[in-house]
Amino acid sequence: HGYTPDQKIVPSALLDDNQLITVTYTKDAPKVDTQKSSFTRTIHYRFSDGKPAGEDVVQTSNWQRKVYTDAVTGEKTYDAWLNLGTPDYTAVNTKALHGYTADKAVVNSIQAKPENTVVTVTYTKNPATKVEDTKTVKQVVYFTKTR
Repeated sequence: HGYTPDQKIVPSALLDDNQLITVTYTKDAPKVDTQKSSFTRTIHYRFSDGKPAGEDVVQTSNWQRKVYTDAVTGEKTYDAWLNLGTPDYTAVNTKALHGYTADKAVVNSIQAKPENTVVTVTYTKNPATKVEDTKTVKQVVYFTKTR
């Protein structure tokens, strides 16, 4: 298995003459397959307590590479991944949430890589602000004299 002889059949006439017959086996070429895979960058939006603060954004890139399987040992070797058209994950602006501040205003554009990545944007509640309001109140007081 994994080798091919240079002679598949040895003529029986040669076997009767006590001749030395050499059959040479050549290792078969590796089996070549194409492996395809998708990888993602997932952006999670969370409040500081870990609860969801919005829908996740998932960006996907598609890749492929050649896989060579040794005909004898079955060992696999791999070419480098090749990007199939999504070289970069685009920048994503963080949505404003009233009363909260996000730790990232923008999740920057980055080069896509053949791996899954996760980015988390965390919203922290803004501190309460003290509102002081000063009013001037005018009041008219009438005095009446009673007897």
